[in-house]
Amino acid sequence: MKVLIVGGGIIGCAAAYELARAGCRVTVFERATPGAEASSAAAGLLAPIDESTETNFARLALASWRLYPDVVRDLQERTGIDVEYVTRGTIYPTSAAQKRRDVGQWADIQEFGVEMLEGEGLHRLEPALSPKIRHAIFVKGDHWLNNQRLVLAYAQAAAAAGVELETGRNVSRLVVEGGRARAVVTEGERFDGDAVLLAAGAWSGELMAGLGATFRSPRRLAAAERAAGLAGRFVGRSGRIGRWPAPGMLGRWLRFRDLRAPARRSFRAWWRSTGGDEGAGR
Repeated sequence: MKVLIVGGGIIGCAAAYELARAGCRVTVFERATPGAEASSAAAGLLAPIDESTETNFARLALASWRLYPDVVRDLQERTGIDVEYVTRGTIYPTSAAQKRRDVGQWADIQEFGVEMLEGEGLHRLEPALSPKIRHAIFVKGDHWLNNQRLVLAYAQAAAAAGVELETGRNVSRLVVEGGRARAVVTEGERFDGDAVLLAAGAWSGELMAGLGATFRSPRRLAAAERAAGLAGRFVGRSGRIGRWPAPGMLGRWLRFRDLRAPARRSFRAWWRSTGGDEGAGR
């Protein structure tokens, strides 16, 4: 079976790798380079617990979370790339009432090591936290990794498995014949296959529109890159998550507004130095 994949991000490269291992002939068409868009902008957090653990999506996320230790081990053995996979947990600052409610709900998943933190114990764990924050839930089992390295590892593993990576190839049209997607068109050239997998992220909607279909594209995200020398934290700003890692960091998720003032000032200064907008963290 020949599969054409549109998009060389983490989804496209991971799917290509697994399909090739299953015996398929696979070609990936990427408009730039593997991982050039959202896969490199994401924060790399593997935190499947949400408001509900009983939805189909939550069950899928949990199953994926459980697979990651073996996945990253396999990728490193095949490519030599360390994706910097670690388990350091997530801090969820919250009210006392919310804390009791959510801990009771999340604690059912024993492997996540959910616990309640308050007062001095909370601030010993995360000194950068604002003194105004007195209650939090700590999910020890949350993982995170370097997503740029992960997509690179998947791309290399896919290529080693026989996948053809067509970089710099912007797919302009999907071809449907007999009720199924059978080909793609890029730069006026048609490529045929037995199946087409659309993994173009925020650009998928444009290709679906060409078929007269509607598709709600994910938002195009921007996130902070690595910043050596800063007290490393995961920081959320303006409702979005930005990554702020550094050597020696604890590596926990924190909202910008929950940081102490010196940490907020340091982040703003660094963010401006990277060309970030002046409204960061407001």
